[in-house]
Amino acid sequence: MFFILSKIFWALAQPANLLLVLLVIAAVLLCWWPRTGRVFTILLVIVAVLVGTLPIGEYLLRRVENTYPIPTLPAHVDGVIVLAGFVWTEGSDTHHQIQMNDKAERLIEFITLAHKYPYAKLVFSGGSGNPLLQVSREADWVKLAWHDMGLDPARVIWERDSRNTYENVVNSKALVHPKAGENWVLITSAVHMPRAVAIFNHEGWRVIPYPVDYLTTDTPFWQREFSVSANLSLLSEAMKEIIGQVAYRVMGKSS
Repeated sequence: MFFILSKIFWALAQPANLLLVLLVIAAVLLCWWPRTGRVFTILLVIVAVLVGTLPIGEYLLRRVENTYPIPTLPAHVDGVIVLAGFVWTEGSDTHHQIQMNDKAERLIEFITLAHKYPYAKLVFSGGSGNPLLQVSREADWVKLAWHDMGLDPARVIWERDSRNTYENVVNSKALVHPKAGENWVLITSAVHMPRAVAIFNHEGWRVIPYPVDYLTTDTPFWQREFSVSANLSLLSEAMKEIIGQVAYRVMGKSS
């Protein structure tokens, strides 16, 4: 139920979609209550201009992404786990080859650490985050690509049933039974890392955060290229994680 409700909520709450909903409300108000509608529309335009022109999303996203710095890894690593989220399963099914999105750095670093630590356990965790398409699983496509790259799929523990981050942690823990004192490296996007680590900690699985796939830099805000679409995209990424962190904590799924 949590999985379905979270998908419905985010479909309405992400900035671009929310703006569309508010525009519809503004139109209704203008038709039935013109004075209220004019005030609402003016406020909506002001908010839209501020969100679209100011680097609000960039500011929030930097704070989230920089929660955990890229670590210096120990000489001995017991295991490496990477979270799914970089395969476009619908496109992969359609074109019969793996299609990746802009989070492919997760796989690149996973392969890099697999070579660096040849005796570490490797875990790929991820099924399908699409409630309407549960047949195609991300783990299956990555496993196929892993084989095509000349790597041994048998070396990886493939967790293919999880639909969200909480299930990533619970399902993977049930497969590998990590022990206290072991060094496990967690690979996921920098913006996703705080929420993921909070869930791992809640489940008693201490990991070394290894963030990848950064969306922001330390460039002064005034030097950024002006782009309304980019501002909305960054704000959407930031809000998704901030809301996600709060929701998981309220639901008792993270610490």
